[in-house]
Amino acid sequence: MTNAVREYLSFDLGTSESRVLYRTKDNGNEEVRVAKILTLAGRPTDYQALDALKELGAVKKDARLEDAVLVGDEVNEYRDLLTVTRPLERGQIAGYEQSTSDEFQRNLADVRKIVNKLARKVSAKPSESLVGAISAPVVAASESKKELRDLLKTYAVTGNAMIVSQAYTAPWGAIEAGKVSMKDARHSLWDDIGAGSHDAGYFDGTRPMDGLTASSPLAGDSVDHALAKQLAKRYGKEFPNLWVRDVKEKYGLVEQNGLGPQIVALNIHGSSKSEDITDLLIESGRPQVTVVSDVVLKVLGNVNPEYQKETMGKVYLVGRGSRVAEKLALI
Repeated sequence: MTNAVREYLSFDLGTSESRVLYRTKDNGNEEVRVAKILTLAGRPTDYQALDALKELGAVKKDARLEDAVLVGDEVNEYRDLLTVTRPLERGQIAGYEQSTSDEFQRNLADVRKIVNKLARKVSAKPSESLVGAISAPVVAASESKKELRDLLKTYAVTGNAMIVSQAYTAPWGAIEAGKVSMKDARHSLWDDIGAGSHDAGYFDGTRPMDGLTASSPLAGDSVDHALAKQLAKRYGKEFPNLWVRDVKEKYGLVEQNGLGPQIVALNIHGSSKSEDITDLLIESGRPQVTVVSDVVLKVLGNVNPEYQKETMGKVYLVGRGSRVAEKLALI
């Protein structure tokens, strides 16, 4: 007897970076494909920029200024020709507070392009056998969740589409990737540190229940803003947001702790200089220790006392923001 094809399409739409996992099962054979892109959108700054993008092959020759849009990693590549926006904010569609506004509709269209681009990267197509999921922050607004679910139904055509907490998808993603076993993941606590939010949750193999998740908006973006402000104050100039983020992720730390000085090449008034910005990195990153402690302890306090001790020894920090935390054992 032939087994039916089963397909699973899961999107993790982050404020800074978005990922997709596509898994198919057919007659006992399983295939997994993954991809990721930056969660960015960009529009030409003017007609001259539009012409340049056409010559570079980044947009179609017949593209108009009002509808020429790039999404994903290409935005970073051509950022000097674009007005760059982030269509997701704290893991939600930016402008969701006014769902009829032009801003929200523009961001929704950009998120749709990002979802479609991710799906193309893993060759996922609309299917009646497909079950889809999009992860969202614990505190995501209902309007944002509704629109995300509708986007997913483009692929899960029978309506098998769900919105799940990032605190739930983080451990499952690690299990799927073979980074942790289900046995080790049971009775653990995960903090997904993204650009827009911390999303922490207790994992026992099922969806987290009320009281076993916690969220904070003081995540990667807040570190970027603090570092950018400190750099501007010290060196008397503004630095590009994407560059600041890259510096934070490459050099960021929250304590010296025996690590050497963090030397960064800065372009200051037309000349390149190597500068020690260790103190600025620590000052901007250190508050994350408090945020991690707060969300972890909030969840841990509601874990069944029988499993609390085990859970305290199984706290996982994941997401782009965890790259700063990797340099120290914070928990």
